[in-house]
Amino acid sequence: MTRPAEPHPQPADQALDQMLGVEAALVPTSGFLAAVMDRVREEAAAPAPIAFPWKRILPGVVGAAGILIWASLHGLPLLVAAVRESLRAPNAGVAQIHLSSSASALGLAAGVALLSWMIVARILRRA
Repeated sequence: MTRPAEPHPQPADQALDQMLGVEAALVPTSGFLAAVMDRVREEAAAPAPIAFPWKRILPGVVGAAGILIWASLHGLPLLVAAVRESLRAPNAGVAQIHLSSSASALGLAAGVALLSWMIVARILRRA
């Protein structure tokens, strides 16, 4: 089977092909190399960055973890008791379950703390 003849290129296509076919030598502008080398020398002479003070932050992290554990151990039984009491009430449907304000606030705080911890743990795993 024979292929159909390709159409002749247009003058604009010929000019574009001619421009793209020529490879000109790339020459940096005057002073570029000197400016780059000056910047490299400045960066090499700069002092090392300050390390993060892990030893100073460690007590705060341990204290926050301790408070979270303490709040979870002492608040979770209150939350469970409030849910059980609400479910024992007559005609207790899903819409009628009411937690005490302190138990719901404690549960919300524990949830926010757990979510924050999960986000930080994921960030630290990637780093």
